[in-house]
Amino acid sequence: LVLALALGLFLFWAYTQHSGLGISPDSVAYLSTAEHLLSGKGGVDFSGQALVLFPLGYPFFLALVLGLLPFATPSILLWTNALLWASYLVGLRKILHEIFPAAWLVRYSVLLVAATSPALLEVFTMVWSETLFLWVTQLFLWAAYQHGKASPSRWQNLWFWVMTVCAAAGLFTRFAGLSLVITGVVFLWRWRNQWLSFLVLAFLPLGLNLLRNHWAAQQLAGVRQMANQSIWDKATEMGVVVQSWFPLSDISPLALGLGGLVLAVLVLVTSLLAAPRPAVSFKLYWAVYTLFLFALSSISRFEPLSNRLLVPAFVPLLILLAMALVKIWEGAKAKGYKWLKPLLVLGMGVWVLRLGVHQYQTQSAVLEGVWYAGIPGYTEDMWRGSALWQFLGSHPLKKEKTVYTNSHEAYYMGT
Repeated sequence: LVLALALGLFLFWAYTQHSGLGISPDSVAYLSTAEHLLSGKGGVDFSGQALVLFPLGYPFFLALVLGLLPFATPSILLWTNALLWASYLVGLRKILHEIFPAAWLVRYSVLLVAATSPALLEVFTMVWSETLFLWVTQLFLWAAYQHGKASPSRWQNLWFWVMTVCAAAGLFTRFAGLSLVITGVVFLWRWRNQWLSFLVLAFLPLGLNLLRNHWAAQQLAGVRQMANQSIWDKATEMGVVVQSWFPLSDISPLALGLGGLVLAVLVLVTSLLAAPRPAVSFKLYWAVYTLFLFALSSISRFEPLSNRLLVPAFVPLLILLAMALVKIWEGAKAKGYKWLKPLLVLGMGVWVLRLGVHQYQTQSAVLEGVWYAGIPGYTEDMWRGSALWQFLGSHPLKKEKTVYTNSHEAYYMGT
């Protein structure tokens, strides 16, 4: 744990040492809404309009952090993300220790891969709602695991409430939190335990948010257009992300994407048919999230499937692969195949080594840029040193002036 924390926090520092957390257009929407919540203007963004494209959960979280101390400054968000990142790794270590009590090599390998993962660090070093969503998702899956372990008692009820609060928070943070609700309903239905109460309570915060959106802007979740890409295009995009996670460049992205979808269907079916086990929550969530996001992106038009959108499935996928390896190991041990165990250890060692080299190469390429120029976005040197930024800073406009721009969030950041 100490080594994983040291590596993870060092890389976090390396990403943010030049210009702090990365700020994207979505980040500006979140930050401006949080500022307006603190000033009493309500949930409106930089344009002065009600924020309806995203749920209000993350702006509320930012407002809570920024308003926690009278002297709090935006730099406190850097420490907040660092704390979320560190606690995420501590929580992952606890989860791995519970699931793989005897397989110490598997535990350490998964933890080190996660701590040095470019996929996770990309999110935790940005002002994105995915940062909070990843943390809430991990707590939800941990609560589901504990719920499955607990005998019918007040402890099981306690974990039910933790699951419910986390699912509600996840859905209030991102619409993709619907995957948590689906996972929770299926999981609790398999355990014959309060799934309907969970469903109603988990939807409550977002339901109120949607009612507010309809009242404030006559829209539930902004203008959403139909997708204009085929499922093959979306599967290819998914495969490109998988190639960025693992050293699989020799396999075509389309084959990886389709293979991942087939595997997700198989995992979902086996999770539904097999006897309920506590650890099924991680496998079930990976399958639900993968299929949910693929289906949603095939119906509704938004940005291409990227690491940012798919990263909630990354750690559950690592755990799923580790479970498969341990199951093969235990099967070989039970059948007396002693010759197979050294091969498994060797194969795992080679794979982890290849993955480590892959992540090192990816991190090196990323750090080469962010070390000298900052994380791409509105805190990057290229933007902060631009003539446009200097002009905005030296030519403030009166409030009553009308501003015409094709990038409202950039103007808001510059002023």
